Amino acid sequence: MSFDYQWTCPEIDRTILQMKEVVEDQVREIIIEQNPILNGVSYSLIPQDVLRQCKEHAESLSDEVADLFENLRSLNEDMRSSANTQIEGLQGEIDDLTTQVSELQAEVANAR
Repeated sequence: MSFDYQWTCPEIDRTILQMKEVVEDQVREIIIEQNPILNGVSYSLIPQDVLRQCKEHAESLSDEVADLFENLRSLNEDMRSSANTQIEGLQGEIDDLTTQVSELQAEVANAR
């Protein structure tokens, strides 16, 4: 018997990808909005070097945040392992108690 819950790594991976998209969008918006020359300019008219810098800053920030997600993934794995250990211990106790019940039932049957 083990911890009965779906693996969360695929969900964590999807969340990391979503976070990277959000960070890139937000970094680009902040940089453009704070630049008086670019604020209000059509996206298609923004110089490619500015967009490249936005992407680089976003990737750097995303990598830092992704490390935090990886820490959560590690914690998740530790919790799953601990839950499995606890479940195995409880299963052992159940097995022992089941054996004791069977032995006591046998004693009662023999005493009759």
